[in-house]
Amino acid sequence: MADDKTPVEAPKSPSLVQSLLALPSRNLENPPAFSGQADAMVREALKDVNSTIHQVFFGAPAGPGEPGTPLVPTQAMVTQDLGTMMGYQELMDGYSNKGPTIQTQEKGMER
Repeated sequence: MADDKTPVEAPKSPSLVQSLLALPSRNLENPPAFSGQADAMVREALKDVNSTIHQVFFGAPAGPGEPGTPLVPTQAMVTQDLGTMMGYQELMDGYSNKGPTIQTQEKGMER
C-alpha cells in the first residue's frame, strides 16, 4: 500500500453569492402555477383591506397574521427552533431519561 497521507477535502458548498445567482434559474426550471400566485395576491389584498378596516373603525390593527407567514411562525417551526437553541433538546432529553420523580407509597388496609 502506498503511504498516502493527503487530507481528503470535503465537497465545497456553493457560496451565498453563487446560491443567490442560481435562484432565478431554479425558478425558471419549475415555475409556480399562475393560479397559486393569483390566489396568494387576492388573499394578501383581502388581508390588507381587513387590516385597514380594523385600523379605521377600531383604531388598532387586526392582529398577527396567519401561521406560516413571515414573522408568524407555525408551532412546528417554533418547536424545531427550540430544539436547536441553547441546548433545549438536551435539556428535554435529560428530563425524559430521569423517569418519574414521585415515589408512590404502598398502603395497607386502613380503618
